[in-house]
Amino acid sequence: MSLLKISSSNRLPVFLLLLMFFSIIAAKITGDSVRDAVFLVEFDKSYLPLMYVVIAVSMAFAVFIYKKIAFNRDLILVTTCSGIVFVTSLFLIQPLLVGLVIPLLYVWIDIISAITIMQFWIISGEIVDNRDAKTIFPLLGVGGSLAGIAAGFSIEPFVRVFGSEKLLFLSGIFLGISIISVQFLRPFLTQETNNNKQIKSSDSSEYSSSFGPYIKHIAVMIGLSAFVSSVVDYQFKMTAAATFPDKGDLVSYFGSFYMISGAATLLMQVFLTGFILRRFGILIGLLLLPIAIGFGSSGFLFSGTLFAVFLAKFSDQLFKFSTSNAVQEILWLPVASGKKQQVKPIIDGTIRSGLGGLAGLLIFVFVSLDLIPVDKLYLLSIPVLVGVVIWFWNSVQLRDGYIDALMSAIEDRRLSFDDIEHDISDPHVISTISDAMESKDEHTQLFALSLLQNLP
Repeated sequence: MSLLKISSSNRLPVFLLLLMFFSIIAAKITGDSVRDAVFLVEFDKSYLPLMYVVIAVSMAFAVFIYKKIAFNRDLILVTTCSGIVFVTSLFLIQPLLVGLVIPLLYVWIDIISAITIMQFWIISGEIVDNRDAKTIFPLLGVGGSLAGIAAGFSIEPFVRVFGSEKLLFLSGIFLGISIISVQFLRPFLTQETNNNKQIKSSDSSEYSSSFGPYIKHIAVMIGLSAFVSSVVDYQFKMTAAATFPDKGDLVSYFGSFYMISGAATLLMQVFLTGFILRRFGILIGLLLLPIAIGFGSSGFLFSGTLFAVFLAKFSDQLFKFSTSNAVQEILWLPVASGKKQQVKPIIDGTIRSGLGGLAGLLIFVFVSLDLIPVDKLYLLSIPVLVGVVIWFWNSVQLRDGYIDALMSAIEDRRLSFDDIEHDISDPHVISTISDAMESKDEHTQLFALSLLQNLP
């Protein structure tokens, strides 16, 4: 058990972080369920693809404004004040959920989720040191999966008793719990952390020179993942709305989906992700997500059923938050720290949201021009499958680039396992260190030997 490996001095902050993350993810799931159902039942569904575009633009603007406000200010105070604003806004929006307020809520829920999750990981990174991160961070991720199970399970009985719109109150309550949790975390943050350690922007003029071939392959993988995920998400929501025209039924269905996917993700995180990466290496870890989505999308293309697109969406949720996240963490391992700080935010932020927005724009054009009729949304699986094929090819190239980057990092004596959040036992790491120990450069040999003590 991970809990047993945590020192007694860390148990209270870890419990508080676990409670905070649980509450944030539970608020996200209940908020997502009600905003999706209300939009699909009570608003014009033809605008759903444009919401992906609006979210991409709004998210970039919201994060920019947040950084300006939060810079050099007390971290706990900023988190508390923004949380109060979020909770108050949900309580105010709930009785006004008609007309243009519906798409406003659709975008606002994503902004709330992005900022609160970002705040959580900033606080976690300041409390947990590198030595304990490998044990504690995976445990916090498990807390998110447990939130998916608990929130998904609670949605149906809550809707049956109070109605679907009242779920926003439940989201607000969960956010309130996270606000209370963060108050007790203040003693574990230093004064320097509270006042000075905020997200700082990088010099964008350095980005272009930092995108070598290996990093370009990482960017392609993340961009394709965002594009494919947006298309599958649209197909899933539209097909579910056609199957469950009643808002309460649709909210309950989304709740069941999050419960099932949360439980499956938890099992993957605890029992299978580490085994897969140890036994089969990074290539299989890279390919699981596109292959699974490809099977689900192929089934939807030929059958057009809710169950088939459910499998595609379920695969996206399951492997994205288990093996895919772990593999992405490993892929950044051989990249120099300074370069990673420059390019990772733009890949995870701008490229990811930009490709998701592009997918929404293309869907809107195809559907509005009747190139793909609403009753034939299964045809959108064709670009998904094209994306999966490119994704597959890019993953093979990425595996080769990863091995070369590992060897280069060892030769330059700059490889470090300190920033990775779980034990590294990827066979490519082992074989690359073994090759380095046969190098003619004795300094490279000594550095390779020093890496062995960090391996399980």
